[in-house]
Amino acid sequence: AIDFGEPHVPEAADRTVRVTALDALAFSPAHIAVAKGETIRFEVTNTGEIRHEFVIGDADFQKAHEREMASDDMSMEHEGNTLVLDPGQMGTLAWTFTQAGEVLYGCHEPGHYDGGMVGTIQVS
Repeated sequence: AIDFGEPHVPEAADRTVRVTALDALAFSPAHIAVAKGETIRFEVTNTGEIRHEFVIGDADFQKAHEREMASDDMSMEHEGNTLVLDPGQMGTLAWTFTQAGEVLYGCHEPGHYDGGMVGTIQVS
């Protein structure tokens, strides 16, 4: 079971956070603060020339997804926490943060996560 929150319908979000995926292997912003129980609508835009992902998950989930991408074994349950964005594409997902602590958002295109393409969500 996923313990860092649950997917939600974007229309029910408490607020919208816009995130940009950059070819410099970074997200802008790199840090987001949310309240426990808050539903955030993420609008993620890939302004680069290469494909990027936006995957919400705790550190364990990110590690497991990185292994999955490396092995082409796409068996993990993604349950509304993943966007795959081609160059110039914008995608939306909404997530309710049910636990206090740190949640990450990362890109697992080859080399991107290890290259630093990860941001933090502080849930308080």
